[in-house]
Amino acid sequence: MKYIYLILIFYLQAAGCVAQNKSVAKAGIINDTTIFNRVSQMNFGDYINKKSIGEFLTDVGYSYSEHIYSTARPHYLQFIYFVFSDSLWLEIQPSTFDNTSIYNLKHKWDIDKLKKEKAGAIRLSYHLQCVKGCKPNPFKQ
Repeated sequence: MKYIYLILIFYLQAAGCVAQNKSVAKAGIINDTTIFNRVSQMNFGDYINKKSIGEFLTDVGYSYSEHIYSTARPHYLQFIYFVFSDSLWLEIQPSTFDNTSIYNLKHKWDIDKLKKEKAGAIRLSYHLQCVKGCKPNPFKQ
């Protein structure tokens, strides 16, 4: 389970199903443990289907270094990875598409418009493992 997220990311990148974009990173180096402690204490339920992705990211209080789009089927956005470091990222799935389309033939969504969409699911991964907001594994016994 540890490596599923990374394998998925690398596979999607190799298959051309992911578009990468850079975000302006916060000046200076922040220890990812500090960010992890902040995010792990947040109540995701306060945001899911209630607040926008942008509001959630603002409340995190730290800038991400990049975002990566992931598609469920060709050209349809499923979720966005917000990467803070090699070992810390958030996976956020929009619940609405009122400001932009879920479909984009070129995989070039406008991140500012996506940040206006409501957060549908939020998952926190740290050291290659989902640690909060995780879906149960239906194959695990």
